[in-house]
Amino acid sequence: MAQRWNVGGNIKAKFGNVVVKYSYVMTYHPEKCSLTIRPKIQLTFPSTFTKAKKDGLIKAWNKAIAAAFNGKWKVVPVDPNRCEQCKNGIAIRVRVKFVTSWTWTDDFEVTVHDDNVRSDVNNWHVKDKDFSATGTGGGVVHELCHMLGLEDEYVDESTYPGKKESDLPKGAKDGIMNNTSKPILDRHMEIILFNRAKLNEKLPCPTYKLAKQ
Repeated sequence: MAQRWNVGGNIKAKFGNVVVKYSYVMTYHPEKCSLTIRPKIQLTFPSTFTKAKKDGLIKAWNKAIAAAFNGKWKVVPVDPNRCEQCKNGIAIRVRVKFVTSWTWTDDFEVTVHDDNVRSDVNNWHVKDKDFSATGTGGGVVHELCHMLGLEDEYVDESTYPGKKESDLPKGAKDGIMNNTSKPILDRHMEIILFNRAKLNEKLPCPTYKLAKQ
């Protein structure tokens, strides 16, 4: 039987007067040895957007998210001899539920804009290549990572005007939380899974660690 729990909280960002909210549902499927991360995003589109245009954007965003997360990581028991269930690992996937009608149970509200202004977690501008239906989707993945509990890691003012000091942990590699053309890193997934979702308090084996799928 699937096991499901809610994850949520707030983080004070290192740079600026910004609070990062994160919220999603975790579902563990023991029969499939899989773990699904599922945030729910309520979209408000411009009234001029046709259904086909909306559907095209949602399809492109889902494709970018799947490419960034799915089929890349699993969690495995630190001591497989102490685990009978899914001892060879639990695959991790992210599935966003985009909705276009208002409900009270949405984790996030995003307003979509038909221009090329700088986007943020609550405002996506589709003439920016990082958010368009034909672009890279890196901006969508970056903002989704905020929704999953990651902070910005801007290095200098080349990525955030006025930024003077690096937010990167000392000695850490640069990734998507600084540059949307770069990937999600292992340490990012460890924060999402272990620091935010508290996997080691929820799953059946005593202790898990991140591994490549």
